Parts: sequence; structure tokens; C-alpha cells
Amino acid sequence: MASGILEITGHGWKGWQYLFLIEGLLTLAFGVFTLFYLSLPSTTQTASRFRGKQGWFTSRQETIMRDDPTKSDMQALTDYDLYPLYAIGIEGFALATVKAYFTLTLRSL
Repeated sequence: MASGILEITGHGWKGWQYLFLIEGLLTLAFGVFTLFYLSLPSTTQTASRFRGKQGWFTSRQETIMRDDPTKSDMQALTDYDLYPLYAIGIEGFALATVKAYFTLTLRSL
């Protein structure tokens, strides 16, 4: 799809400008949708016009979350069991770009 969009010209714009515009508009639309769909007053109040009148949880599940606040108050940065997973993610994904272009960078130096 991107190669097709790159071939579009007109109105003084080049194909890459149309590609950035279309991808930006899609990202903006998805972000606005997500803002309305996922913005919650609390973890037990999920019923709304966008998410349905029933909400995501049964009344029993909402009672469990209200009675035990630790179940609905988990924070990813304070959960030390997740740190190895974060390290794997950084090593496997964030540094992959550096590793892929490292030999080209060394050659240019």
C-alpha cells in the first residue's frame, strides 16, 4: 500500500508527503478512538456509550476488585518480577536497529 501511495502526485505534493499525511491521519484517528474507548473513571466503572451498557466485568468481578484494591492498583514499574521481561524487550527490540547498522556505521568511520 505504501508503494502505491508513494506514486501519488498532485497539488504540488510528492508521494512521500501523501504517505506521511495518510499515516498521520490514521494514527490520529486511532488515538482519538482509543482515548474515548479506554478512558475510564476507575477499573470497575467500564460501562459507557462507547464500551457498552453492560461494561467489561460482571458484578462479581467488580466486587472482587473493590474489596481487594491491590488487584486494581497494579503498577508495572513497581512490579519487580517484570524487570527481566523489560530487559529482554530492550535487548531484543530497541537495540536491534543499532545492531543491524553497526557494521555500516563502522565502515563509514
